[in-house]
Amino acid sequence: MEDFSAVIDKCLEPVFTLFGEQQDIHQWFRDMSGAVCQDVLKLDPTGAECARVFAAQAAECFELNFNAVELQVKSLDPDYRTACTKGCSYCCSSHITLMPQEAFRIADMLRKSLGRKDLKGLLKEISKGGADYDEKGFRGFGEDYFRPCPFLREDHCVIYDIRPLSCRNWMSQDIEACKTSYESRNKISVPQNAILMIQKELVFAGQNAALSRYGIRGEICSFLPVLETILGDYEGSYEKWLSGEVLRGQLED
Repeated sequence: MEDFSAVIDKCLEPVFTLFGEQQDIHQWFRDMSGAVCQDVLKLDPTGAECARVFAAQAAECFELNFNAVELQVKSLDPDYRTACTKGCSYCCSSHITLMPQEAFRIADMLRKSLGRKDLKGLLKEISKGGADYDEKGFRGFGEDYFRPCPFLREDHCVIYDIRPLSCRNWMSQDIEACKTSYESRNKISVPQNAILMIQKELVFAGQNAALSRYGIRGEICSFLPVLETILGDYEGSYEKWLSGEVLRGQLED
């Protein structure tokens, strides 16, 4: 089993690349992910509520970190503004990645709140959205993905309170850039504040490191394929995940 620092560094490789050879910033990111790791090590990762508790902890930690960092950004840049408003959904046709524990949390809520007919219809829609995942693989599927999220209803998210960190972390300062990206089918990126946009990666890395202690795979997943797998067999998928197996839709390297 890899030690915590090795897992964190591996997860944060893309983040380190963004900030070049600035080792002091690299260490700051390591420390933040390490704090996340130590926080969730207090939790029992083997119980029936493990995924829900880990995901809820991740969301709370993310919100605290993101809000604190955003305040610092605003203090340094008086012109900083966000263009995101209620009812705006240009980003909701993007490929969403999430931690497996987030997927289990969402699936658990859906199983408890939807009737059999509605759940069956939703599963059909999710399956259609992820139909070519096995052919294209994680990266190919993500690069080509462009379709409205199945949880988008009249430009509103119906799972907003438990939405993935990737959705929480999306923050635009220019609505026109969002429109351009949408019209290009996400081939044109929306400019982002790098410090804000890596906050989810710090939580990912910390929770992944904590799960590695128990041999549980914490690598990110493609939203629709992994959700289809879990909704199709929640108990079986959960048992496989706790035993260290890679789920369909989960990044393997």
